[in-house]
Amino acid sequence: MSRRNIIIAVLIVVLLGVAAGYYFLYYTEDEPQQLTEDTTQVTQEQTTQEEEQVDEDQETAEEAEDEGEEPQSIEEEIAADEEIELPEKFAYRNEIRNPFGNIQNQQQAEPEVTKEKLTIPFRLDGIITNGNQQIAIISTSEGPRFITGNESIGDYYISNVTDEQIRIRYKYLTVYMKIGGALVE
Repeated sequence: MSRRNIIIAVLIVVLLGVAAGYYFLYYTEDEPQQLTEDTTQVTQEQTTQEEEQVDEDQETAEEAEDEGEEPQSIEEEIAADEEIELPEKFAYRNEIRNPFGNIQNQQQAEPEVTKEKLTIPFRLDGIITNGNQQIAIISTSEGPRFITGNESIGDYYISNVTDEQIRIRYKYLTVYMKIGGALVE
């Protein structure tokens, strides 16, 4: 074997030794014994409680027989006694929740906008052409703006400026505006 392989083998053995030492030092403390002791105590308490419950059930069954009533089975009584109700702080577990419910509700709550009902708060006054570049002159309530495309004014996104019109996207609608502010399809 070469010297390099020997060094690698020694390093692997040392790392395995360190890992084993760490495991036995930190993971084999007295906690598992304490856990098993607690478990045996709990099971002993449960068995004594169950024995007491069975004794009480037998006594009630004997009393019911003496009175002429039909006794209930022990299983039915235990099932009735062990109905589990979640406290109020766990009430959210009673129903299945949709993690995307809020998103869907928000989308449905917004009224649908159609091209006929769409009102755009600005007007296209003109388009300046400089070689291959077009600049739209838009008048807004704040004054005129110069837009080259791929810009937005509020919720309205102007994606394209051509020689005669601009393309405007609002939410899911796309409309075209000619010079003067007229909307076309």
